[in-house]
Amino acid sequence: MAFYSNALNFPNLDVKATPTGADQIMIADAAAADKPKQALLSTLPFAPSSGAAVVNVTTATQALAKNTTYFVNYAGGACTLTLPAAATLAQGDFIRIRAGESATDPFVIAQNANQYIRVNSEVTTTGVGGTLTADEIFCNIDLECSSSAGGLAITAVATMGSFSGV
Repeated sequence: MAFYSNALNFPNLDVKATPTGADQIMIADAAAADKPKQALLSTLPFAPSSGAAVVNVTTATQALAKNTTYFVNYAGGACTLTLPAAATLAQGDFIRIRAGESATDPFVIAQNANQYIRVNSEVTTTGVGGTLTADEIFCNIDLECSSSAGGLAITAVATMGSFSGV
């Protein structure tokens, strides 16, 4: 089976820069001898979450919500961002944190009961005493719930800058 990397190989097809979950794609059904099959983009297991919110943080504390991107623009010291309660998170839920252009100090991610954050091989202390702190002003981090039984395990899937865990 051949895979093609650009629209030039398919001259009669349009290129869409911003696909949505309602878009249909063609896939090869391995269970049916690679017979072509249509599928909605939103039904694929790797489909991106739709409708993600964006929040501009300008206060000293911020409760985080799943499937949301936060731009931390607090200029009064370190901003504390608290993870959502474990019961509200499911495997695959994400939180993106970006240091905004107005930030003057790094941010701190606080945990709730029984939660921990994994960054590579390092793990924060489990529970409310555990935190993950950006070591520099303009750090970014993408977090994802990796626990199949609720939001206890939070994994950093991408970072820019360095972070210190307690």
